[in-house]
Amino acid sequence: MNKYEATELGIRLIAVFNLTTIVSDLPALMAVLDLSIIRNSGFPPYPWFLGFFSIVMPVLISLFLWFRANAISNWIWRNRQTIETEPSPTASQIQIVLFTAIGFYFLLSSVPEVLKFGVHVGQQLAWNSYVGLYDYAFVAGYTLQMLLAIWLILGSNAIVKALQVRPKSHSK
Repeated sequence: MNKYEATELGIRLIAVFNLTTIVSDLPALMAVLDLSIIRNSGFPPYPWFLGFFSIVMPVLISLFLWFRANAISNWIWRNRQTIETEPSPTASQIQIVLFTAIGFYFLLSSVPEVLKFGVHVGQQLAWNSYVGLYDYAFVAGYTLQMLLAIWLILGSNAIVKALQVRPKSHSK
């Protein structure tokens, strides 16, 4: 297994993990839909948007990752050499794959949440309701998570190089 195949496998594992985490959102979505039915208010747009961002979007992202894993792997390792001459991945290359995979996971988990927040605030403003500090703290946290994810994805090479710097020993 070379570093391209290891990266592709890691991306596909993220796709499967992202898909399985959808199960944790199902009870909350069902509760919101149930409350909207009990109140006899019909289905306000919010539960449908919640369902889209909690279920449909993560499924689409997982499918994208699964089927585009090879292209993403090639993007991560831009200076591709021939696979036949490529040795097994080094510890540094595996660390780069892991940091990039963690970054992708952070990004995938924060984008739908930020979009849900946008829908929530839009509805609050449309109904002339109060948008509280909690709402803004929520989006600030996910925005920081997105920035961390982008840093991990784009800077994984630099992070690994920084971690490998060892102080000089003082031997006499």
